[in-house]
Amino acid sequence: MLASGINYLRNHSTIDVFFRELTANNLPRIAIVRNMDEAVDVAITQFGNMASFNGTGFLVQGLIDKMTPSLQKNLSDQGKEWFRLGKSFSIFSMIGAMMYG
Repeated sequence: MLASGINYLRNHSTIDVFFRELTANNLPRIAIVRNMDEAVDVAITQFGNMASFNGTGFLVQGLIDKMTPSLQKNLSDQGKEWFRLGKSFSIFSMIGAMMYG
């Protein structure tokens, strides 16, 4: 059963990232608080940051895909790889600037 769960995570990269973020970052930070009030504050902050970071990426990716379908049709295979790299970089740059601000 454990092996099937691990294989599921390996085959679904988005779910794997959420699982790792949740178990390696969010839950440990919530577990090392001094009292329940602090636990609530830390939980809201951690889950809010995770949701805003990942949710914004999904929204922007969908927006870019809707705005550029004709451009994507005309690209060669190498052009599609460069487009995907540029899209990833632009999404990360925007989210990084938002998180920094």
